[in-house]
Order: sequence, then C-alpha cells, then structure tokens
Amino acid sequence: MSTHLEHGTRLPVLSITALNALIHTYRTQVASVAQTLYDQQCAELVYQTTHRMGAPLLGGHT
Repeated sequence: MSTHLEHGTRLPVLSITALNALIHTYRTQVASVAQTLYDQQCAELVYQTTHRMGAPLLGGHT
C-alpha cells in the first residue's frame, strides 16, 4: 500500500495505522506553518499600524 501526499510524492505505507499517523503528522506540520505565517502577518500589521506617519505606540507612549 502507498499514498500520495503531494503531486509526485509516493510513500510506502505498511498499515492503515501508519497512514493515519502520517496524515496526522502532515496536518500538524501544515497547521504549524500556517500559524507561523499568520503570526508574522499580524506582527507586521501591528508594526505598520503603530509606526505609520508618527502614530503613537499602543498605550499612548510615543
């Protein structure tokens, strides 16, 4: 038995349990990458918002 995770990627899988573990790992890694990108975009938006054209920082400090 084998599975295709992405186009052209074929991995041997010995059992359904192994396949489920592989899928879980793949989804966990994808979620981690997505969360990291989301966090970076949020940080960039906060930076741009608080530093644009002399806008005061959050909390009223300049």
